[in-house]
Order: sequence, then structure tokens, then C-alpha cells
Amino acid sequence: MQPYSSARMEASGGQILLNANESSWPPAGDPRGDCNRYPEPQPAALIDALSSLYGVPADLLLVGRGSDEAIDLLVRAFCRAGEDAILIQPPTFGMYSVCARIQNAAVVEVALNADFTLDAEALLAAVTPAVKLVFVCTPNNPTGQQVPRDIVERLAVALHDRAVLVVDEAYIEFTEAQSAIALIDRHDNVAVLRTLSKAWALAGARIGSLIANAEIITLLRRIMAPYPLPSPCVNAALAALSAAGRQQASEHIATVRVQRELMTGALSTLAGVLEVLPSHANFVAVRFDEPGVVYQRLLAAGIVVPTFQECTSAVMTRDGPRSGFTYYAFDIVPDRVLSRLSPYADRVEHLAHLFRQPDRLNSLKAIAHVLTVVVLQPVPVKTMAALDLYESRMLAEGFEGIMVRRPGGRYKFGRSTAKEGLMLKVKRFEDAEAKVLDTEELIHATGTVASKLLGALVVVRPDGVQFNIGSGFSAEQRKDLWKKRRSLVGLSVKYKFFPIGVKEAPRFPTFLGFRDKEDM
Repeated sequence: MQPYSSARMEASGGQILLNANESSWPPAGDPRGDCNRYPEPQPAALIDALSSLYGVPADLLLVGRGSDEAIDLLVRAFCRAGEDAILIQPPTFGMYSVCARIQNAAVVEVALNADFTLDAEALLAAVTPAVKLVFVCTPNNPTGQQVPRDIVERLAVALHDRAVLVVDEAYIEFTEAQSAIALIDRHDNVAVLRTLSKAWALAGARIGSLIANAEIITLLRRIMAPYPLPSPCVNAALAALSAAGRQQASEHIATVRVQRELMTGALSTLAGVLEVLPSHANFVAVRFDEPGVVYQRLLAAGIVVPTFQECTSAVMTRDGPRSGFTYYAFDIVPDRVLSRLSPYADRVEHLAHLFRQPDRLNSLKAIAHVLTVVVLQPVPVKTMAALDLYESRMLAEGFEGIMVRRPGGRYKFGRSTAKEGLMLKVKRFEDAEAKVLDTEELIHATGTVASKLLGALVVVRPDGVQFNIGSGFSAEQRKDLWKKRRSLVGLSVKYKFFPIGVKEAPRFPTFLGFRDKEDM
């Protein structure tokens, strides 16, 4: 792709600049007299200052409008609309999923552990060939927890040639932790996000950086807007990164660390506080027994705070945000009444009790910004016939499937393994056939190197609907099928799909095998 050639890129040291139709006069209120000119796409002075700050060569650095722009560029560069996905660990920074959904990329969620630490095993188990970007925020927003660097490197090794590991270090200045930047030399699939918005007090200037291998940086520069950094923002950043600015930032960071400990101690003594999570950022996350009430009281006092619900997700469709949904509650996070070992039957009873209290229900609705919340009452089943009957009834009511819970099972964030036997999701798939039209290669993590592996079969149903089958293949199958890809065209492929909610194309099509030509 040919990148846009901006006026400043074409200047090449010229003295009289007539190639961008700019005004000859600087505007009023411009102390430096340079706002009438387009800025450099990647200002050399700022690149040098950030290169020195982060200890990386300039060709590994991309500067843009906050970390948000880098996130958006990564998603647009690596995720094909309607086919690829990102992976996140909620609750976490909301822009990862927002950028993915704008690109029409799927969002795979692997919940944090009950103590809000990262579950590396569950994360890696959830990575499919469709996942091209894995975002890890450390320290995490909004929990404040950090991910040890040895865990980050373990993820980088496991994701090699599979996905880019994007480590968001927006709050790292408030910790003593080592940056993941040092991993880039050893792992070409690691990218690190940094920002001047937090510790450097430049949220209004919108200066963020991506540090990654040169191939990724070169790729993103080709699709980046031509003038991402306004001159006043660049000047503010240069002042903040000066010797005096660095000294001031260092003093402010030290103050934040002291006040963070004082705030943690003070909050821990308050009535209604269930837990103050250990924080390595410039904020603390607190669990209250009445979060909705606390939120409303703070708001009434003119104090605006985020909630986990605001930080993590929103209901989105291809047509944009939607409202008016009914939310179904089927479990409750253990609180001062319940422990993690409380059986599921007790938790559901406690949940129903809370929903019989109008004040509690209204608080929940206010904090989650929803109108309708319904408690799902579990139905005991003792035979497979009873389970089948219940499932049929739920499907007729419009649900996609059912969840089977063990009545005495403890609480757990995220997935339950077969060995634990706490919860089983039941979603029925149906088999079908389609004809192979073409093949697509599995995209390498950097987006620039051929993988020589099958990424997906491009197929068409008998009714003319065309779609991709990208899952269900083993690593050996992907290698073998790519070698003989030309012979696959015209074959009948068997696949399974989820029939509920089918509209334009089969949902979750999964490869089963090819029909033998003798059977046709």
C-alpha cells in the first residue's frame, strides 16, 4: 500500500514552503508562531526525547494521539473485518474492545482470577487462530494490579508466530516494575504501549507511543494519519521531557506513591468497604458492599469515579450501540455474607433476596446503566430427559443455550474446567456441507511474513452464501492442507455450526473433514 505523502515529508529541507497551501501568517495567540504550518508527522525532537526516555532506537518508536491511536492502528493492521479477533482480560481498559468492534473484529474475553490477577493458563487456552492481538494491561486499569514480567515473557513465547502480545504500560511509572520493552529484542511479537497522559500530566496533549519491532512500526506508519501531533502538543511534551520537567514528574510520582498508601490504609478502615485491592497505579480499586449507593453519594457530592461496569464493556451491534436490553443475573460475586466456597444454591438464594429489595435493585441499575435486570431461577434436573426438555423450552424462548451448574459448586471467575465440574455450557451445533472456493493463508503475527499454513477455507453454501471456515484444524492439518491448497478447490467440506441466531452466514463454523469423492 502506498502511504499518503504529506507536505512535511516532501519538504526535505526547503526554506520557502508553498506545497501545502498554508497561511503565510501565524494566528493570534500563537507564542511560537508555527501553528500556521502543518507539523512533522513524527517530530524529530520528540522522537529523540522519547527514544532517550524509553531507551530504544528511533526506528522502534511510533508516536501518536495517545495510546488510543496506537491501539486502533494495531487492530486495523492485524485484524480482518469479520474474521479475526483480539483477546482481553476483563475488567480492563475499554478501548481495546471498542477499537475491535469498530473494525468488526471479534473480542475474546478471559476473565481475571477472583483476586483480579491474570490467569495465564486460561488466556493461552482461549487463543485460537483467529486471535491476532492479545492485550495485557499492567498495571491494569481499573484494578491496579500488575502482571509480573516473567508471566509476560511466558505469554510472548507461547504466542510466537500466533499473535502479537500488546503490553499496555500506561501506569508503569507508578511502579518499580521492569518494562516489557526489554523483551522486544528477544521476541518480535511483543509491542509496548506507553503514554505521557498519566505520570507526565499531559492527558490534554494526547501523546502516546508504541514501541515494537521495526516491521510493525513501518507497517503502522503506512496507515497512520499524516499529521497526528499538533505543534502545541509537541511543544508541551518537549517541555515536560526537559530536565526540569523530568524532575517535576519524578517528584509528583513520589507523592502519588505515598498518598496511594495513605488512601489504601484509610479506605480499609471504613464501614462498607469489603476490600481495597493492592494498587501499582495512581488510583485504588475498592469493593463496597453497596457500590451503587456509594457511587450515587459521591456523584451527589460532585465527585465522579469510574465503575468496573463503565470500564469494561458495552452492548454493540453492527449498527452501533444498542439500549433497552434485558440483563439476566444468574450468580453473584462473593461478598461479606458469602465466601468463594459458598455453594451455588446459597448464592442464588442470596441473589434473589437482594433483588427483592427495591433500593438494592435500583442501585444496581444505576451503576450498570441498565433498565431491566431479571434473576434467573435455577431449575433442578435429575435425568437427561429432564435436561433435554428444559433445554428445548429455553431455546423456544430465544436463549442460545443453557448452563448446567453443580448445586454445591463454589464460585469461580471465568471458565470452569472439566476436572472442576462447577459449570457446563450446553450449546448444540449442527452439521452441514459447503463447496471450497478458495483458501487463505494464516497471517503471521507481524503481518509481513508468510506462515505457509492454512488460515481458512473460503466456501459457499448451496444457497449461495459465502463464508470462511477458520477453526477446527490441527497444526499439522494447516501445514498439510496449505501444501495441497490448489487441489482443495471444488471439494465438499463438512463443518459444524451454531444454528441459533443465524442470519447472513453460519455462526462459529468449524471444520470436520472433506467428503470423499466416491460418496458424491
